[in-house]
Formats: sequence, structure tokens, C-alpha cells
Amino acid sequence: MFNTRTFTKAAAVSSLIIGTVTSSAMAIPVSQAVTQKSQSTTLLAQAVDKDSNLKFESRGCYRTKNTTVICDVLVTNLGDTRPKIRWGAKQTYKPLTNVIDSSGTVYTANELNAGGSSTNRYVDQTFAPSIPTKVSFVFEIPTEVTEITAVDVGYLLWINSNQTVPKQIALTNIGAIASKPKSSSTATPR
Repeated sequence: MFNTRTFTKAAAVSSLIIGTVTSSAMAIPVSQAVTQKSQSTTLLAQAVDKDSNLKFESRGCYRTKNTTVICDVLVTNLGDTRPKIRWGAKQTYKPLTNVIDSSGTVYTANELNAGGSSTNRYVDQTFAPSIPTKVSFVFEIPTEVTEITAVDVGYLLWINSNQTVPKQIALTNIGAIASKPKSSSTATPR
């Protein structure tokens, strides 16, 4: 028999769930087969830049040496055109990519790996539609730091050959710094 009270509760919960899914949620559950062999569900931090139609997904951070930490970001072009991006490392190439630890301390990328290039300066990269591409940012982070709260990805979006727009997009809820790469396809450890 139809119960109005149960229907109202179900409708409210459904609205809440739908509202969360359609808003700019920063973490989504991903099956363990997609991420890594794990008993628990992993959350991926993600965000979309609507101006460039680029989706950014954190693939986590891992320590390769005592203070060297690499954070991988998967970038997917959701549009039909090929946007051109300039990634920068070091203070002279802004906007920069930063990570923030759980105490609020900010660390700036001092090297990056993108499009087959590893540099401490900058890399220009064009993104083909629907093809996920990994970009890795290298940081010097003290060994006492074991968790990253956010990766604030900085880049320049090329409008034409003479004009760029500085952009920042934050990926939150990154989590613990792993002790080794999640797969063999990650950036070359330093």
C-alpha cells in the first residue's frame, strides 16, 4: 500500500543525492579495478574547467625519495577543439601548481613531467578530445608531512598565439602520500 510518509522521505533523500551529484562535487567513488588493488573504494578528486572543457583528476601523490613527492593529475579534454595549455614550474612561470598539506602549508612544484618532457621551466601541451593525459608535478616536501589536502593546479590557457589566460583549479581530498608509485606508468622517480 502507498505510504505518503515513506514516499516523502524517499523523495527528499533522492533530491539530496541528485543535488550532490549534479553540483560541483570534488570526489567520486571509483571501483577498485580502476584505481588499484585494494579492499576499499578509493575517492578521486576531480574538477572541470568549463572555459577550456578540461577535466582534471588527481591520481594521488607518492614519495620517491625522502623529500621528493610526485603528484599525478589526469587531464581529459571534454570538448571538440584542442586547447593548448602551458604548465609551469619555478616562480618565473606563473600560475604555478601547489600542494597544501593538512596543516595548511603550501609547497610549489619545482619540476613537472608532461607530454614526454621533464622540466623545471615550462611545457606547452595540446589536448586531443577524449584522450586522458597524465601530468606529473614534483615537489620537495618534508618527510614529516604524510597527507596532502589539495593540489591547486596552475596553468595558462592559450587564447591565440599572443594571448594567454592564467587559470587555477583546485583538487581537494587528496589523502595520504603513498610510499611508492601506484603503477609502472607513473612519472620517472628522481
